[in-house]
Amino acid sequence: MPVSLRPSPRNLARSTSASQLALRSASTCTSSERWKTVMRLCNLYLLLLGLHGISAHLAGAWQHQEGSIVRQLLMPELVFWQTVTHKASKASFDPGGDSGGVADPSRTAQGSAGAAHIEVGKRDLESLSRASSGQSLMDTDAGDQGLPAAASEANTTTQVSSQGTHAAEKREWPQWVEWLLDERVTWADRLAERLRRRALDAWEDHQLAAFWATNPKQRKQQRLRVEVGTVHDSHGSIPDHCAAALHLPKVAFMFLTRGVIYHEAIWNMWFSGAAGLLPVASLSAANCEPGLLEHLRHSCGVQAGASVLQQQHLFSVYVHVGSNEKDFTGFPEGSLFHGTEISERVHVSWGTFALVEATRALMRASLEDPLNQKFVLLSEAGIPLYPPDLFYVQLMSEDKSRINSCVNTGDRDTHRWIRRMELDEMKHKHWRKSAQWIALDRSHAEIAVGDTKVAAAFRAECRPTWEDGWWRDCYSDEHYFATLLATKGLDGETDCTGQIMHVDWSLGGEHPRSYSARQATSAKLRHLRQPLEGCSYPEALATSWDQFLHVDNLSVEACSAERVPYAATLGYQCPLLARKFSADVAQHMFDLLTDCSSRLNISRTMKC
Repeated sequence: MPVSLRPSPRNLARSTSASQLALRSASTCTSSERWKTVMRLCNLYLLLLGLHGISAHLAGAWQHQEGSIVRQLLMPELVFWQTVTHKASKASFDPGGDSGGVADPSRTAQGSAGAAHIEVGKRDLESLSRASSGQSLMDTDAGDQGLPAAASEANTTTQVSSQGTHAAEKREWPQWVEWLLDERVTWADRLAERLRRRALDAWEDHQLAAFWATNPKQRKQQRLRVEVGTVHDSHGSIPDHCAAALHLPKVAFMFLTRGVIYHEAIWNMWFSGAAGLLPVASLSAANCEPGLLEHLRHSCGVQAGASVLQQQHLFSVYVHVGSNEKDFTGFPEGSLFHGTEISERVHVSWGTFALVEATRALMRASLEDPLNQKFVLLSEAGIPLYPPDLFYVQLMSEDKSRINSCVNTGDRDTHRWIRRMELDEMKHKHWRKSAQWIALDRSHAEIAVGDTKVAAAFRAECRPTWEDGWWRDCYSDEHYFATLLATKGLDGETDCTGQIMHVDWSLGGEHPRSYSARQATSAKLRHLRQPLEGCSYPEALATSWDQFLHVDNLSVEACSAERVPYAATLGYQCPLLARKFSADVAQHMFDLLTDCSSRLNISRTMKC
């Protein structure tokens, strides 16, 4: 008799109940396991957060360390909620700035209506657009002089304080947030700085030992003797007969400012270190002729004039102050920069071609001196990273302009190009982007001041503005000079990096980092020289000094003596200047750069 495989109703009910019980148990077990897994992940996250907090605190960089969890996770939300809670009581706020927080246009616009609704959204979108560009060079302190003009257009939130880099510190935070943002130097900061400096000292000593092992002809370098008289005359009123007699090529420093240079004391010390120095290469080119040497003794150094700038013959200085700085009547007579102001003054407006015009005005003034061969653009918040002797030798040894006019490097922001800019000379393929802070050869500076067609296209079409319902964030100071050189087929005569000035954009936003006294340490400044990028500066520092003779030591024997050649260990990727250092840290920076224990060797006048 065949056996039926069909289960009976009773057995079926039993099996169903057992299956349901098993599923229920499995579900309960699964839920429990999932909960335990979530808790483990939460505990792991809290552990990692705690370890990060401890290590970051010991490093003395809670809120400033690159990649900090507090900076990345908490700061943007703190800025947003602080903005929301104070929105009714504030007429405007800094939507981006150096705090790294950018207001969300959708959230900001929700509380408005009608035209106000649209304007708030537009202004926040402008800020967000500039932040996304990564390097909006209107952050420049010189560019800031145009901000009031832009702010007046819509009572805008794009108005940025000249000390906007400390915007986060000036907000009214709860006490626990203030603890995170405290700028006071702590024992942990000092401990971390000691450890960093010890590591850098060991690396520098190792690099020097290896260099001199392969260059045994080490010369004993003479200490510079600087005798600077009382400053009472402008450098521009007396021709540099010393440099003219030697046909000495010069570096033109072009300061783009608002009528104040924060670190005048540092620049005074820095130029003093170049007083009386004459390049051995130029002396050798003149065959160390005794009659010429005698003439130089009576026309160089302290014999050339009473001011610091007159007593050095390696650099020329030019300062532009916007015509919109109505209260500026010139630097005072006792200032290092007295008499360096150029007569052509451009009304600088935010994000417009006026910044380029101001730079070209500086170039025009600099080109009047045929001895100027290198043209370096600086801001009022910049400082040198090296002493004047190294700066001069390094720049004069380079055969390319320090600007990125190459097509295959970096982001060119081609979305900023529009067809209306197209000319017979300029096509889309020529569009380039580089940093605002550049160092050009004389031939490239002459091209820049002689251009009219490309400049007219940029002046008419490249500016941050709303156009046909979309925001076009075009900044001429980022594109004009690099694009102009590309139209001339001179890409190969640029360094493809544009790194004359170190600027830290790691925080994001429309402004780079502005260093506080807590951040600006000896170790930090040495890190700004980028040793991890192949910039081995100890050898360059040790040999640059030997490429000069002081006017007081001029002789045929000294001029013709064998010397250790300059160790060209700094490439184009190695910055020679750095910013931003605000007026708040001016005294701190001066004390640091003149401290012998810092081992920065930027001051050549200190008896270290």
